[in-house]
This record gives sequence, C-alpha cells and structure tokens, in this order.
Amino acid sequence: MWKNYSIPESSGFDQLKFFNGGKLENKGWEASFRYVIVQKSNLMFSVSFNLSHNLNSFLEFPDNFNNIVGSTIANGEYPRMAQLGQPIGSFYGFNYLGVYPTNSDAVAHDAEGNVKMDSNGNPIRMTFSNGYKFQGGDARYADINYDGVIDINDVVYLGDSNPLYTGGMGFNTSWKKFSLSCQFLFRNGFDIVNEIALKTEGILDKNNQGKAVLRRWRKEGDNEPNMLPRAYMDSPANNLGSDRYVEAGDFLRLNNLSLEYSIDKELAQRFGLDMFEIGINLRKIWTLTNYSGQDPEISQSIDDPYWFGTDNGITPTPAVYSFYVNVMF
Repeated sequence: MWKNYSIPESSGFDQLKFFNGGKLENKGWEASFRYVIVQKSNLMFSVSFNLSHNLNSFLEFPDNFNNIVGSTIANGEYPRMAQLGQPIGSFYGFNYLGVYPTNSDAVAHDAEGNVKMDSNGNPIRMTFSNGYKFQGGDARYADINYDGVIDINDVVYLGDSNPLYTGGMGFNTSWKKFSLSCQFLFRNGFDIVNEIALKTEGILDKNNQGKAVLRRWRKEGDNEPNMLPRAYMDSPANNLGSDRYVEAGDFLRLNNLSLEYSIDKELAQRFGLDMFEIGINLRKIWTLTNYSGQDPEISQSIDDPYWFGTDNGITPTPAVYSFYVNVMF
C-alpha cells in the first residue's frame, strides 16, 4: 500500500492518498516445541523453544513507479528507496570510508585506483553534488561510479531491518510449593540505523555532542583508526546517511523471570483462605547485545514500503521488578 502516491497531473490530481499496486511476496516458517523432562509428584521440569523465519521482497512495482522518495541527499538523512528483490525494511546510503587525512588525499580515483587527472595534468578533487570540494578532515565516501562526484548515484544497499530469525526459549519448574519460570527472547541477523549517534557525532552545529567526537580529525595528517571527521559548522557532507551508523542489532534478552511460593492449603484455611501465594516477577532486566544504542528491540512497521529500522532515542522498554500476593477467599 503506497501512501501519497504521485500520479500524472493530467488526471486532475497530483497524488492518491493510498494506492494498492505492485506485488510483494512473504514466505517463511515457524516452529515450536515444549518437552517435559521430569514429571513427578513433587517435581516438574520442562523446556520450550520457538523459532520463526520470514522473508519478504518486492516482486513488481506499479507502472511509472519512482522508487526513490526525493533525489536530494543531505546530512542526517538516508535516501528512502524501494528495489525489486529487496524486502520492506531495507535501507540505502553511502559507503563510509573514514576521513581524508590531508587535502591531497581528497582526490578522485578510477576503477583501478589511479588518481584521475584533468586536462592540465592536475589531480581532480572529490566533489559533493552541490559543488563543494572535499578537504582534509572531511568524511570520505565510496565513489561507486568513479566520476569524482558524491551524489545519489553512489547510494547503495546497506542492510535489512528484518530479523533473519526471531524466537524464544525458556523453562518452567516446580518443586513442592515453589515454582520458577524463565523466558528469553532473541532476534538475529538484522541491522539498525543508530540515529542517536547520527545526531550526536556529526559536529555540524552548536548542539550537544557525544564523547565520540573527542577522537575527531584536528590537523593535517591525522589518520587514527575510527577517527571522526573534523568539526565543521554547517558542513555540507560530513554526516550523510551511510554505513557509518549501521549496526548489527542481534540480541538475547531475559524477557521474564518469576519465582512463586504457594502456602500449604491447610495452613491457608486456618486463616479463612482458599489460596495464598507470594512471588516476584522480573521483566526485561538483562540484555546481551553488541549494539551501542539504548535498545535493539526496535518496532517494525511493514505497512510503509519505505520503512527501515532506526533507533531514534525513544524511551526503551523499562525493566520491571514486582512483588505480588495472590489471595483467594
């Protein structure tokens, strides 16, 4: 379903609010099992596991379809695109290659890696689409078509926000009056655009920046590993949407942990009760991930064909610690 779909103005309108066109394929599988390992009068122990895999891809676009939402490129933005054979949730941008150490390094190269020369025998400077000539300390991006200009033609597929696998696992056990339940959630094989890093590591304005900017380029010849581009007020191209901010979002999360004790029924009846249980419940208290942002468990929105997964700093799912009492009269 395409929203605000552009149509020829000869129709009397320039847009359709919604247009259902093209073809999208979804295919996948899901499996789950539960196995009781021990089942006795005072002891029970069972394990469970579930796993799902889903793939979607564009098979066909409507006639006269423009697969790019806008053709301009700018700092802090990723081009919004759709491509045949790729899924909803794909994102596109530039390949980030680091920082130009010196002015003389900011030159164009051909496909063989040779410096390109102009008619006077001088090296051709790398140029941004608006005419800006890159200098030492500026961000360096892959010139995909080797024309010496960083523009929309250098945008490439960067990743997919859809998990390759999603699943969960856990166990349940009880011994006499005690019961314990533990459940994990995981996602594997997907990428996230860390929008918080995008906004706090650009060094383009007077807004607060992250501590990562302490390792920025400062003087001619600086060439340290993982160095950030120079601080440059209103730089036209030092913070383009690129794989610089793309991170693997794989995670394993302790989603739920509960411990409960049920008081003996005869004892409860002495106090006029049919049941008395006490317990503790812990939710989302631990996450294993290499993702550097706040929360890798991003929400998905496949109703937007141009959607891709970003972490824009919304409040993450909170850890919950609770104590409860169940009483039945």
